[in-house]
Amino acid sequence: MLDCGRFDDGLRLYTEALASVVAVHGEESLASATICHNIGGILHARGDFAAAEKPARKAWEISRQVLGEGDPQTMLDAAAYAGVLDGLERYEESEPIYRRALAVFERAYGPEHYEVAATLHNLAAVLAAHGHCQEAEEHYRRALAIKEKLLGAGSPDVALTRNNLGRLLTDVGRNGEAVPLLEAAVMILEKRLPPGHPHLSTARENLRNAIRS
Repeated sequence: MLDCGRFDDGLRLYTEALASVVAVHGEESLASATICHNIGGILHARGDFAAAEKPARKAWEISRQVLGEGDPQTMLDAAAYAGVLDGLERYEESEPIYRRALAVFERAYGPEHYEVAATLHNLAAVLAAHGHCQEAEEHYRRALAIKEKLLGAGSPDVALTRNNLGRLLTDVGRNGEAVPLLEAAVMILEKRLPPGHPHLSTARENLRNAIRS
C-alpha cells in the first residue's frame, strides 16, 4: 500500500508528464488519457474522490472521442471513472456505466475474463447499496467463480469478493452461508496482507457481525 509520500511523488511525476505530453500531442491524445487515468487512480487510491473525478472523467472523454464508446480501452477508463463515482456515493451514475462496460468486456474478451469479473464485482456492490440484493448476489457469485478460475482460491482479490458476498448474505439474514465465505476471506487476507490493512480489518469485522447477529 502506498504511503502518502509515494502518492505525492506519483502525482508530481504524472502531472509533469501530462504537461509534457500535452505540449507535444495536445490535450485530446490517448497518451494524455492514459496519464489522466493514472492521476485519477492515485487520487482514488488515496481516497480523494472529489479530486479524482476530473482526471478520471477526462480520461474517459478522450478515449471515447478517439476510440469510440465500444472500445475496451474506453470502457476501462469508464469503469475507473465509475469507481470514483462510487467513492462519491453517486451510484445512480456509476451503475449504467458498469453495465455498459460489462457488455463491452464480455463482447471483446469473452465471459470469463478478469475485467468481466472486476466489473461484475463493482456492479454488484452498487446494486447492494441500492438494496437490489438478489441481482447483486448473482453478480458476486459469477465474479467469484471467474476470479477463482483465473487467480486461484488463495488470491486476495478472490478474498475481497468472498468478503463482499458474505457481507451481503449477512445483511439479508443468511448468516449460515455468510460465515464460511467470511472465514475463508479472513484466512486468505491474514496470509497475504499486513496486520493493519483496511481490507483485513473490514473482513474481520464482517465475520464478527455474521457470527453474532
